[in-house]
Amino acid sequence: MSERRLAFRAHAMVVVGPAPRAVVHRLGFCKAVAHWRAPPVEHEEPHPHSDEIVSFLMFHERGLGHPAHPFLLGQLNEWWVELQHLNPNGMLHIVGFITLCKGFLVIDPHANLSRAFFHGQGLTVKGDPLPTSVGGFGLEKRSRSSADYLAYTPADSNRGWLEEWFYIRNLVEATFLAFAGARPVKQNSWTWRPLTSEKGRLAFLERALRKRVTEEGLDGVRLFSSIRAHCVIPLAVRMTRMWEYTGPADPDRVSPEETLDDEVWSWVELVLKVGNQQTIDGPDAFDKGHPPNLGVAGAAKHVALVEASLARKNKKAEKAKRGPEKEMEIVSEFYHHAH
Repeated sequence: MSERRLAFRAHAMVVVGPAPRAVVHRLGFCKAVAHWRAPPVEHEEPHPHSDEIVSFLMFHERGLGHPAHPFLLGQLNEWWVELQHLNPNGMLHIVGFITLCKGFLVIDPHANLSRAFFHGQGLTVKGDPLPTSVGGFGLEKRSRSSADYLAYTPADSNRGWLEEWFYIRNLVEATFLAFAGARPVKQNSWTWRPLTSEKGRLAFLERALRKRVTEEGLDGVRLFSSIRAHCVIPLAVRMTRMWEYTGPADPDRVSPEETLDDEVWSWVELVLKVGNQQTIDGPDAFDKGHPPNLGVAGAAKHVALVEASLARKNKKAEKAKRGPEKEMEIVSEFYHHAH
């Protein structure tokens, strides 16, 4: 296939990059499932078919799968963001969050927990005040909450990621927003905070996370190394839950072959700034051989108790509020009958 690149422009993407042959080699990406194809030579700008969108090799290297995980699809729809509006670091944050929830907190990804720690913002280039049409949506850690979230810094060596793009099928059963090629438009949802009604559940999850980070030493290196060591794709539809991982024969593994320590480290260093850290410490991700102590049932029971308590308080407050209103209704009805 001929060599091209994808050059960035303020209003559009312009082809320049290699076709995604490397995707199959480096990730075991299945064409029969993803239906990827290289853009034809004459495509100086992306012109996907009506059932296609544009993706990037670096997204898939960081853990984007196909069909995509419903949490990712839900977040992008909430933000009104197309796939190409993301950038590699934003993709990494979402991959890490899903892995944290499923592998270390034993829950399905929780949108309100995500809102507590992340927010969206528009990314611009010099001389242009509007978000860029490619990579123009930045997912960032909230500064106030960074101390409560596990520590890691995404790699800043993402140079050239725009050069490796291709088309993938936009599946009916797992649909991204259709490709329009326009800039992302800021939405209120980019900065939404957690729902007040979820306060009890969120408090429980934050305490569980704090315990894993401060008492057990969970950090970004441990979090992301577990992805590569387990050879799974976090942002893909899974056959089993991540905490039910069974080992080399797990149906969600990309390959049954053992992942060497050097391969794990090479990938971690590709996606994170690791500095002088040379070891992987902290707790292992939960799996069939290392099940959680509380498990889903224990966590759910605790959350249910907290939410029931909040519901009783809300009901009591509503009843107190309705007291004077009910009294006025009785007086009004009496006055009406009297006349």
